Amino acid sequence: MQGLERLQLLLMNLKIRATFFVTSAWANEYPQKVVELSSYHEIASHACSHSTFTDADYLSSKLELEKITKKKITGFRKPRLGSVNHAKLKMAGYKYDASSNPTWVPGRYNKITDPIIPFFKEGLVILPSSVTPFLRIPLFWLSFKNFPNIINLFITKCVMQNNVIVFYLHPWEFAEIGDFKLPFYINKICGDILTKKFNRFLNKIKDDVDFIDCNEYSELIISDGNVNNKH
Repeated sequence: MQGLERLQLLLMNLKIRATFFVTSAWANEYPQKVVELSSYHEIASHACSHSTFTDADYLSSKLELEKITKKKITGFRKPRLGSVNHAKLKMAGYKYDASSNPTWVPGRYNKITDPIIPFFKEGLVILPSSVTPFLRIPLFWLSFKNFPNIINLFITKCVMQNNVIVFYLHPWEFAEIGDFKLPFYINKICGDILTKKFNRFLNKIKDDVDFIDCNEYSELIISDGNVNNKH
């Protein structure tokens, strides 16, 4: 919870709305925090659990989150960015899927041939995580932890050629996890250090982009059938 509260305060200070992908198991454990988050940010589904998954999770996680937030849940991101059955996701009532990271992560997945800009599939908006053209260098949590900001800003500039940036981090990264037995590339930069680093990054780009949540961006794509400028 320490990391989440740090991230929440950072976003509030910069007046940035974000999308929080939440498992229904976590939401049922911390319902008041989810309601608090939903008062300003978008809550989207991250399935029922991060460790197991069945197709029934598409609908059941959505219903659980809607019960807690009293709001419509329109987005989904599968744990570990796994493959999604888009027909069943659409049937469950979602508007968009944010499970694609169109790059190669050794030992995890190879999505190097996936589209790198938002597109439509089976009646859904697909929001890929941002990668650079050609080399497919991702702008995601490991980038923010391991690359200096000057590199992340360069990647951002390359990604902005497509007029949209979709990047993600985990709230637990903003907690002090340095003493945990994790690979060095995960816990070497965390907690207050990462919070300050990410704050500097956001301040550098905030005048050049409009920060909106994934649902709002999906609505823009649906309304005009194309990718809109600088979000």
